[in-house]
Amino acid sequence: MIAFVLLNFPVVLLARELTRRFFYYLEAGDRVLASALFYFTYIVITQQALGMFGVLRIENLYLINTLAMLVLLFIPGVKMIRPQVPGNLTQAIKGFPVNKFIIFFICGVTAFTLVKIVLNLANAPFGWDSLNYHFTFAVEWFKSGNLDVPIVIGDNPCPSYFPINGSLIYLWFIFPFKSVFLADLGQLPFLAMAALSIYKLSRKMCVSQEYSIFAALLMTVTPNYFKQMNIAYVDIMVCAWFLVSLNFLINLHRVSSLKNALLFGLSVGLLVGTKTIALNFSLILILFSIYVLFKNKSESGFVMPLVVFVIAAAALGGFSYIRNYLLTGNPLYPLEFQVFGKVIFKGVMDKSNFTAFVSPDEYSISNILFREGMGAGTILFIIPGIITLIYLFFKERKIRLYEVMLLASFVFMFLAYRYLVALPNVRYIYPMFALGYILAFYALSRVNFSKKAVRWMVLVCVLAAFPEMARRLELGVSMGLTFILFLLILPGYKYLKNNFSRFATIVSLIALFVLGVAAGRYSKNEFKSYCQMTKYTGFWPEATKAWEWLNANTVGNNIAYAGKPVPFPLYGEHFKNNVFYVSLNYTDPVKLYYFPKSFYRWGRDFSSVHKSFEEKGNYRADGSYSVWLANLLRREADYLFVYSLHQTNMIEFPMEDAWARAHSDKFGLVFSNQTVHIYKVLR
Repeated sequence: MIAFVLLNFPVVLLARELTRRFFYYLEAGDRVLASALFYFTYIVITQQALGMFGVLRIENLYLINTLAMLVLLFIPGVKMIRPQVPGNLTQAIKGFPVNKFIIFFICGVTAFTLVKIVLNLANAPFGWDSLNYHFTFAVEWFKSGNLDVPIVIGDNPCPSYFPINGSLIYLWFIFPFKSVFLADLGQLPFLAMAALSIYKLSRKMCVSQEYSIFAALLMTVTPNYFKQMNIAYVDIMVCAWFLVSLNFLINLHRVSSLKNALLFGLSVGLLVGTKTIALNFSLILILFSIYVLFKNKSESGFVMPLVVFVIAAAALGGFSYIRNYLLTGNPLYPLEFQVFGKVIFKGVMDKSNFTAFVSPDEYSISNILFREGMGAGTILFIIPGIITLIYLFFKERKIRLYEVMLLASFVFMFLAYRYLVALPNVRYIYPMFALGYILAFYALSRVNFSKKAVRWMVLVCVLAAFPEMARRLELGVSMGLTFILFLLILPGYKYLKNNFSRFATIVSLIALFVLGVAAGRYSKNEFKSYCQMTKYTGFWPEATKAWEWLNANTVGNNIAYAGKPVPFPLYGEHFKNNVFYVSLNYTDPVKLYYFPKSFYRWGRDFSSVHKSFEEKGNYRADGSYSVWLANLLRREADYLFVYSLHQTNMIEFPMEDAWARAHSDKFGLVFSNQTVHIYKVLR
């Protein structure tokens, strides 16, 4: 825990001080968001800079933190440090209305969140993207000290070229523990940031405090959204950065200054640097920002704020796109980018590869509402609210720019999701649902509708969400804790609100102590908990046993892997092992752009995906046992971990498994079950 505090305390202090000294004019909630923005900006920028020079080590991060502290000491007016939350947050809390409904909702969200946190801290991660590449790439950078294009992912080589801000944030929380103990909760702060952004955007739309809180809470308890908190994906991050960007865009509209342009630029940069599809969502923000800057050019000019925005956005979000362009000539690599059939950037696959797995029914409203867990709030509030708002616009024939920004963003996101994004994952449009709640309560604030009825409708939505947010024992514990918190907080809410700073300090110190104890337990039980988590998640029922065996029988070995792309657990505890994919041909190690004549095409059958990789010119083409064996021996592989192929109709293994079975003089089978074979490489 000492390493965690040393790594983070100076950054928190620096972010707070920058906000206090240079952005004092912001409202309390906006100052909290600005402090969070500077905190994550520091994390991304420092790791990018060190990684580009190949010196990304925790010792160097400590050094930069020390320099930051020295700079703070020489800034006039810096006060003595006290272990309390920023006064900005205290001010924001004091402004909250006292209401039994709100107190109950906050207790519910807090209780369910605490139970999710305990589950995460006690167990190993299980999410597909986490084990596939978010954590895998972070560990590669942890071990190498650079941000080189990460190892190719067996089966699907695309993630190596995705934006990296999410993995950099996970890496930051990996450094002090040498595990993903806390990194697996990396989306938790973004859940809070998104809620605060919804509240602030609602208030800027002149929605009442109570309705603004309802909008934030209903989005937070949306089951599909809330449950992603305990898996290390990046979709809550994208949602938060979009909302933060929109919030600061409205500030830029109010006052077109260089400082506001900087906040907006940093937010957009962190957005587009987190996920490729965020590029689509950022287009509407950029278009509105250009309009706002041009409209307000008499205040601080048009060019300088635009330059500040572009530099900030490029610094925070441009790394992966620039690197891809320098390596391949295509910032969107490996996707081939075409406009009206004309190739603008040549790639090695097109969108049809992914749409091949999709049926039109998956985009249907019924699928989104009832199969994807988007909650009763969508039916009771978002859909009627949007319809009501459109009716009011036509009736009054008047619309403000704020209203245009939010409504146009809502519509644009749905159209982008339907026609530009390759896969119909509802998690991609979390920001759209957040905007839907803001617009719904904005519509309610403009019509004569019973507040009492609204409160009961919100209660129905929350109670309907609880059984979908957790199941069985977790649900029972969460509900019990909700009522305990409600009974404790209700009589003392006013006292708590007036002494929030002291309360938060005590809770923070207790949390640090608990985290220290939990971190030690996690290290001892990490791989046992993989097996235990299969009962909770249903994921990896047989692979977890193989991961546990491999961890118990390795002490810093070299692990070659093939098959289903889930390499992260192979590193073992404290990342003691080296993990890599070994090429079947003379090009080793494999980088996708090392095969300039390659192109990958497949259909709905996943077997065609695996066959495509083996076609002439592609990265698994011309496979030769003798060449592959030579590569294995040259890389000094100690074990070969073979996982059955991904999403085939029957259990199939890649060709490496057949080669290993056929050459028992070179490969000894040391572990086997229905889906995983582990071989010891004999020399």
